[in-house]
Amino acid sequence: ENNIRLASLAKRKGWRLAASGDGLFNENGQRIAGDSEESIYKALGLPFQAPWERS
Repeated sequence: ENNIRLASLAKRKGWRLAASGDGLFNENGQRIAGDSEESIYKALGLPFQAPWERS
């Protein structure tokens, strides 16, 4: 699943992707992205993919 892939990438960076949908948090617990899915992809260094484009 796509969320698992994003969470794994975040973890490798020392970050946490909240399962609750609250956003992406850095190692200090500060929210660094999450206003939109696109902001999370950007923070992780990934091109945004619309839900229908994800496999």
